[in-house]
Amino acid sequence: NAVEGGLASVHSESLANFMEFLDETFESCDVIVGDEDDAAGEGKRLGTATLKSLIYQLELLKKQEQLPNLPLETISRLLGLLDEHIKLGLSVDLNDEDKEDSEPFVEVLLAVEAALAAMIIMTSPDMHKKVYREETIEHVVDLVRYQTTHNVFVAYDAMYYQMYRGKNEEEDDSGKKKKKHSRTTLLRAPKLIHILLTKLATLYTKIAKLAEIVRIQDSTILSLCNTAMNTLSVDDIQILQIGAVEVISTVFTQHPQHRTVVLDELLNTLLKLPTTGRKLRTFELAEEDNMHIQMITAVLLQCIQGCVSLPEELQDDNEPAAATAATHDSYRAPTLWTSYFWQELLKRSSSAKTQEIKFLLLLDNLVN
Repeated sequence: NAVEGGLASVHSESLANFMEFLDETFESCDVIVGDEDDAAGEGKRLGTATLKSLIYQLELLKKQEQLPNLPLETISRLLGLLDEHIKLGLSVDLNDEDKEDSEPFVEVLLAVEAALAAMIIMTSPDMHKKVYREETIEHVVDLVRYQTTHNVFVAYDAMYYQMYRGKNEEEDDSGKKKKKHSRTTLLRAPKLIHILLTKLATLYTKIAKLAEIVRIQDSTILSLCNTAMNTLSVDDIQILQIGAVEVISTVFTQHPQHRTVVLDELLNTLLKLPTTGRKLRTFELAEEDNMHIQMITAVLLQCIQGCVSLPEELQDDNEPAAATAATHDSYRAPTLWTSYFWQELLKRSSSAKTQEIKFLLLLDNLVN
């Protein structure tokens, strides 16, 4: 009892300190962030240090299961403030000249940190339903999609660079291409990208967790699923791909009506992947020593395994017949979707465009 009383006292103190921290934060940001009608608006945004402190304290209160004890009005006000910061990075492009204190990167970092803080709140257990603000969730997804595609992909994939940066180049008098604008060149700042990559990966994971707690609008979650699919075909972003795998498998599990769409997109992605190279298998199996499989194999396994539904009858040792019947029923969905995948894959492999040797290599990479 003494230990429990001591923990309660510590938790109460943490909550009181956090409320005091929020009061100071709200007072310093009583003007809408980035309000174009107020010249002082942009100057009222939070600093990165304040947001990092906010994230730390939110994580602490989440572990202590104290977040549901915050007044709903306070949480709603905090989410509104975070939402304004998230919108700062919805369409910001980075370039090789940006540094950690450059305005574009500061805006992106503020937006991503704010999104992380919002996701910590929304993924905490036993939160009020009004916490799951649809508009904020959409903004977080839009932020993740834009930063993934326009900055991360551009830095690692020539096709995306040409798509989003190359069109802004023009030729000078000597016929050589030159920059049309200082923010149009391919990123060559690995430290900035690594910072962004790590935080985006965390956001993918937290959005996947949120999708298990609350139903996210179909259009919103499917748009993120599409971006997550695209990560599987970009090299050297394994940390982001792992988070993307979680998003795809969660969508497949939590949205049964979209399973056909998800598998069809995975098939399209699979057929576009290279069949040779040194970086084919980058997903490490945790329980196996130094064993790796393809990212797309990992997501397929998680999708199929995730639609297994084990009923309560399996826990009743006194009803073996009922347990056997329930076991058969629980594997109907994974059997159905496994058959669908292989049928569609074989069907597409028979097209004239698919070479037999390439397809055999594809199969070998997929299952070995």
